[in-house]
Amino acid sequence: RWRVSGSRTFAAAAAALLLAGCAANLPQEDTPAPEQVEAQAQPPVVPPKPVYAPLDGEVLYKIMVAEVAARRGEMRVAMDHYYDTAKTRRDPGLAERGTRIAVYAQNREQSLRHAQLWAELSPNSLEAVQVLGALKLRQDQIGPSAETLKRVRQIEKAPGPSYARLVNLLGREKNRSGAMSVLKKIVEAEPDLLEARFAIAELASRTGLMPLADAELTKLNEQYPDNERVVEYRARVLQSLNKSTEARELLEGFLARNPNAQRARMSYGRLLVGERRFEEAATTFATLVEADDNAADARYALAIVYMQLRNYKAAGENFQSLVDRGQRRYEASYYLGQLAERDDNEEEALAAYRRVERGEFALNAQIRAANLLARQKQLTSARSSLQNLRRLYPSEAVRLYRAEGDILVRSEQLDEAMAVYSDALESKPQNTDLLYARAMVAARADNIKNLERDLRDILSREPDNADALNALGYTLADKTTRYDEAYALIQRAVKIKPDDHYVIDSLGWVLYRLKRYEEAVVQLRRAWNIRADAEVGAHLGEVLWVMGKKDEARQIWKEALDAAADKQKIADVIKRLTE
Repeated sequence: RWRVSGSRTFAAAAAALLLAGCAANLPQEDTPAPEQVEAQAQPPVVPPKPVYAPLDGEVLYKIMVAEVAARRGEMRVAMDHYYDTAKTRRDPGLAERGTRIAVYAQNREQSLRHAQLWAELSPNSLEAVQVLGALKLRQDQIGPSAETLKRVRQIEKAPGPSYARLVNLLGREKNRSGAMSVLKKIVEAEPDLLEARFAIAELASRTGLMPLADAELTKLNEQYPDNERVVEYRARVLQSLNKSTEARELLEGFLARNPNAQRARMSYGRLLVGERRFEEAATTFATLVEADDNAADARYALAIVYMQLRNYKAAGENFQSLVDRGQRRYEASYYLGQLAERDDNEEEALAAYRRVERGEFALNAQIRAANLLARQKQLTSARSSLQNLRRLYPSEAVRLYRAEGDILVRSEQLDEAMAVYSDALESKPQNTDLLYARAMVAARADNIKNLERDLRDILSREPDNADALNALGYTLADKTTRYDEAYALIQRAVKIKPDDHYVIDSLGWVLYRLKRYEEAVVQLRRAWNIRADAEVGAHLGEVLWVMGKKDEARQIWKEALDAAADKQKIADVIKRLTE
């Protein structure tokens, strides 16, 4: 009854060993990185391995002094030792390490100084050039940054990969206008090159300059009407500009001329999904699967669309085909688990969820598996699984506490559920989700004092928390005679969520308690029309019955019973009023 409104649907010799050991104490990832320079020195995917010149005893000693200084936080000593040694020995590996330490120390002047030495010692190193170019940009040196990054084109040679690298680099910079200015200066040398112009459009899109991206792509599309990459990317930009019809017509025209263009057809299918044209999307994805039986992404998309169409048999067949082929098997297994649950095949669902060892659905799958264990009366195993998950996923601790609490509530072990939430709140005393969940357990136990304590705690810090206002107001109206206080709380919730059917239902219920029956019926009908929820139906029927409109009440109860998964509450109301 007190659910938060919203839904969830069916994120690399002794010196070498010394340096490797010290690297664990200073995160090398913070250096602006090759192919993935993040804004303000975020981590690269794979840090480059330094190339060191032969090292003698004196150099080894200086490196040891620098690393010990760094570990003690004496970054200036470490940077100076690395810079002087690298410059004297002409060693690019030492220059790189010095750059990393300077970036980690957030010393802009020293970062640039070390990076310039690194690039000077490694003139053909894409990594060094990219780091230096990014650091210059971060110091608003637009022209010098562009001159440095032109070396990427010269080193990489092939226009496609070189411009892709540049877009990937510049697209992660906070200085978006500066990044675009740098790229435009690089492109000036070859303004008619397709890859160069496409890079402008792509960077514009990545940095939110959608009108510029659209203008560039429109011109490219006019010049290259059958270039699949241009058309497909332009369609995506049009969609982001809320021009879905124009994007669809663009792709339809292109596919009419190029029926074997699989990338464009995949984009077309996704566009249709976005427009909720699921039948057409299914036909589109099926065409791709027929053309290439190993088209994993198309088959996966087809299976998802079949689920939207409630064609669960076809969805399951395609998910199973992916698992059998070893394609997208974790995602497919997750959905197979959902389908098995839908068919009440708990053992098959459990086996499917246990196959989801990695990927975006791994945690969801294990939570679902724990719920299944609880449903099979294996509550100890279910709780043990969730507690182990909290150790594996500490950032998801709140969610996992909630999952454990939920299975205890469903098993009617309310004291145990309260204990779980109280333990969780020991370490997270002001967590709204945990407080709210504990309050709902108190509601189930008719412990109004504890419910009010936790909801008041939330409201003391979040006075406009509509869910807490609604839950407290409804409880006071339903379980006490503090109707005026309940009415004031629910009115505040209505102002925040005027179209939430739960809140409107609460308003109708408190009006009923206040014996304002006509107003109560108006609000309860409104909640019922928004969503034919079983509890709303129970409330509306009760008010109508009390008003003497018994035939209408019976009809509402019948409709609510037909729609309800849990029919007990409605049955209890009917029994209470009609006996």
